Amino acid sequence: MHIRFSVVVLGLSCIAGALGAQTVSSPRIEALRRQVDSGRTNTADFWSAVAKEGTPLVEPFDANYDLVTFLWRAEPDTKNVYVVASMGVPNGPNDALQRLGTTDIWYLTLPLPKGARFSYGLEPNRPSPGQERTTRQADPLNRGVMYDCDGPSKFDCRSIGELPEAPPQPWAAKRASDPAGRIEKQKIHSALQNVDRDLTVYVPARYARTGKPASLFVLFDGDQYLDSTWRGPETWDHLISAGKIPPTVVVMVHNLPSRRVFDLVANPTFGDFMAKELVPWVRRHYNVSKEPGRAAVGGASAGGFGAAYLGLAHPEVFGNVVSVSGAFWWSPEHNGGICAGACKDSAGRPAVTNRDATTEPNWIAQLALKRPAAPVRFYLAAGTFEFDRDGTAGGILEETRHLRDILRAKNYHVIYQQFVSGHDGLSWPGAMANGLQSLLGGAR
Repeated sequence: MHIRFSVVVLGLSCIAGALGAQTVSSPRIEALRRQVDSGRTNTADFWSAVAKEGTPLVEPFDANYDLVTFLWRAEPDTKNVYVVASMGVPNGPNDALQRLGTTDIWYLTLPLPKGARFSYGLEPNRPSPGQERTTRQADPLNRGVMYDCDGPSKFDCRSIGELPEAPPQPWAAKRASDPAGRIEKQKIHSALQNVDRDLTVYVPARYARTGKPASLFVLFDGDQYLDSTWRGPETWDHLISAGKIPPTVVVMVHNLPSRRVFDLVANPTFGDFMAKELVPWVRRHYNVSKEPGRAAVGGASAGGFGAAYLGLAHPEVFGNVVSVSGAFWWSPEHNGGICAGACKDSAGRPAVTNRDATTEPNWIAQLALKRPAAPVRFYLAAGTFEFDRDGTAGGILEETRHLRDILRAKNYHVIYQQFVSGHDGLSWPGAMANGLQSLLGGAR
């Protein structure tokens, strides 16, 4: 994986810098171009075949890459078409589809690393630069299930691209043979923060109120793990039934309105709530271990940052950290503090102001340097497409690797995984399951 990374970055740099010159070509599109140039301009057979096959089109390129072609069938009023995707294609001329002659075929071919998994939408008739995503919609020729839908319309959803070698994520598959755990809704009052907070608790089928205590896994962004993407209970049922992890109580901590980033990113009061109020509450209400080595904290994006912070700030409670696509680019110098609103940019990162290459990212790595090493184990995962393509002082991929190296230099146990995906959550369930097995799998 480390060897492939050097090739991937080079390839993505070529994508970002040279697509306007069409450095790659789809054999199928080129064959169609020759047909059109010969005077056979009827595209009905092509579109019939595409409808049966589904889009995007995928063709082999070399040992490391496939060619991926996005398609749009034009209407008479089609003036332009763009792809809006999570795999590192920057806005601008490099995300524009081209028209094949005077036909109704618009296309864009990109070389993408084998095994890639990504989300995307197609945007016909973008009004003008600066008015992106006005008409973004799911790909009408993609035969997969639409993704991340905020409503019933095609304009509320994205499509999923998944190359043939994308690694399976088998743990979320429901199996009739897996004894099912139960879901309990709870609420806790924090005296430290003076708030009431909702919790969702997964109790495994093999849980017992007496006897050997269960392991504990605490997750941020608690309302998301029950949806059709994460399928948290099915994953935990499957892992426990297969003997990959011991019986584990999972406590999902819900966010408060407009406070997600405020709480999750370097907030010591919230950290004290987790260690000094939440975990003691869980231990009073559930038969879970008091050993830090059998307690894990996890999350994705800002939640991944929060999990790493808890491991460093409270190693006496959390002996394991599962961080997926952690927002380690953050530092206070970016904006002098944390925005208290629902702050996200278009890539899903917490939004800040004055963030550029003059500020130093990865505050959490500096914290790790200052703190004495503790017996905490880390699982860090990041996506190939989460690199810093904008020159804004660090991307998730680079900063996860930076933190990995700092932690290892401090003699922490660190497991690192790089998945070929972006900041869209498609590979997060598999990474989270891998992390849970890696860290709690030996805790019996």
